[in-house]
Amino acid sequence: MKKEAERYDIKITIQDPNWSTNAMSQGMNALIAEGPDVIVTQNPDTRSLARLMMEPNRTGIAVTKINMQDAVQNDAFVGLDHIAMGHEIADLAIEKCGAGTDISHKISIVQGPSLVV
Repeated sequence: MKKEAERYDIKITIQDPNWSTNAMSQGMNALIAEGPDVIVTQNPDTRSLARLMMEPNRTGIAVTKINMQDAVQNDAFVGLDHIAMGHEIADLAIEKCGAGTDISHKISIVQGPSLVV
């Protein structure tokens, strides 16, 4: 985003709350007070900042969310199609350990935060 902002002579401010919801909330409130044209954000989860995500739109600031939508519908979302990705992962699991393979045919699903390696 920084590279494209420079290309179009757009001033960009970057904040990194290091996945602290409290720091992100404080930073979001400060950004809203500054009144930028657009806020681009990656939420830490689907609920903790949902109420706060309504405020920029009320003040005329467009909001684009990256990688995770939350309970509040804003202006734009850029990220994965998690449903399609789930289908692809299931198809791959079936291919690797389903009928016609000589392994246990058992799959474990462990819920938890995403891990990107």
